[in-house]
Amino acid sequence: MRITISSVLTMCLVNSILILLLCFLFKRRAVMKRIGPECMLVLLLAVVVRMCFPFEFVYTCSVYIEEALTPLLMFLIHVPIEKPLEITVGHLLMILWVAGVIVSFLYKIYNYRKAVRIISLAPEDLLGNHYEAFHLDKEEYRDTANVRVIFSQQQRMPCLIGIRNPCLILPKAEVREDLLHYMILHEIMHIRKKDLIWKAIIDLLCTIFWWNPVLRYLRKELFQLVEMRNDMQIAAGLSEEERICYMECLQNAALQLLGQDTAFSIGFSGSDFRALLRRMQLLRDEDRFSHWLQVMLSVVVFVLLLASTAVIFEPYSIKELEEGGGIIEDMSGETTFLIRNGSQYDVYVDGEYLYTTHDIQPFIGFSIYDHVELYDNMSGGRGR
Repeated sequence: MRITISSVLTMCLVNSILILLLCFLFKRRAVMKRIGPECMLVLLLAVVVRMCFPFEFVYTCSVYIEEALTPLLMFLIHVPIEKPLEITVGHLLMILWVAGVIVSFLYKIYNYRKAVRIISLAPEDLLGNHYEAFHLDKEEYRDTANVRVIFSQQQRMPCLIGIRNPCLILPKAEVREDLLHYMILHEIMHIRKKDLIWKAIIDLLCTIFWWNPVLRYLRKELFQLVEMRNDMQIAAGLSEEERICYMECLQNAALQLLGQDTAFSIGFSGSDFRALLRRMQLLRDEDRFSHWLQVMLSVVVFVLLLASTAVIFEPYSIKELEEGGGIIEDMSGETTFLIRNGSQYDVYVDGEYLYTTHDIQPFIGFSIYDHVELYDNMSGGRGR
C-alpha cells in the first residue's frame, strides 16, 4: 500500500465524479423524498472517508492510457530549472500544493483561535442552568447539561464552536421563546450527532485538496444534508402547528445571518435561500422513505467506492519510472534505444515511441541513433 501521483489523481477524478452524481440526486426533490437526508449523508461521508486514503493497494490494477496521460507525465518531468538544482514541473506543482495547504491551514487556525480567545473572556455558564428558560426537559437532555453557554451581543443566531468541548454561543438580544427553543434543540442535535467532528474532517480535506473545486462544492452540500437530517429528526416529534413554527424559525434565521463562517464551528442555518427552500419543502413533505431504494443506492455507491480502489489510471511504465527513480527497469538493451531530438532524446521500447527526455543518465549503455531508420538498418528491423 503506497501513495503515488497516479493514485492521488485517480482517486480525485473518480470520487469527484461520484460526488457530483450524488449531489445531483440530492438536489432532486423527488429523490430526497424517497431516499431521505440521512441515507444521502451516510453515502457522501463514505466518499469523504475514501478520499482520506488515496492509496494504491496490493490488488490495484493499472489501466494504461498512454495517449492521454503520457503527455501529462512528460509535462510533469520536464525540467525548467536545471541549476543549481534539477527541479521538474512536478516538483514546482508539489511545492505550490504544499504552500497552499500551509497558508489555508494557518488561516483556519487563526480564525479558530480568534474565536476561542473571545469565548475565553466570557463568564462561565452551563446549558444545564437554562433548561427551564429554554423549555427543555432535564432528564431528556441531561447529556448536554455541561455544555458551556455564552451569550453574545454580536451573535444573531445560535452557533456551536469547538470540537472536543463544544461551546454554544447564543444571541443576547431578545428572541421569541418558542423560536429560541427550537434553535437550542437544533444545536443539541449537532452535539449529539458529533457534527463538529465531521465538519472538521471535511474542512481538513478541503484544505489538503484546496485545488479541487468539487470538494468545496461537497462541503456546502454536505452541511446542508446535516441540517436537513437534524430538521427531520426534530420535526418527527412535532405537531403540525409546531412544524410551522419551526419553519418560521428557519426563515428568520436565514434573514438575520451575518454570513460569517468560522473554522470548526457550525450554525443554526445558512444564508443560501435555495438550500433553505429545500429544507422547508422536505419538512412539508410526509416521510415516505423507501428502504428498498436506500439499500439499492447504498450498494451501488459502495461497489463504486470499492472499484475505485481496484483500478488506477496511469501512463505506460509510470510504475517503473517511480520505483526505479527514473530508470525503466523492464527495458533491455536489445529492445530499447534513444533517438536524438535536438538537445533531447526520444525513448523507444520495442520500436514504439515512449516519451522524450533530456536526461540520458538512466539510459547509459543503451544505443543512441540520429534517426529511427539508422536503428532499422543496424538491427535489421528488429522490434518494428
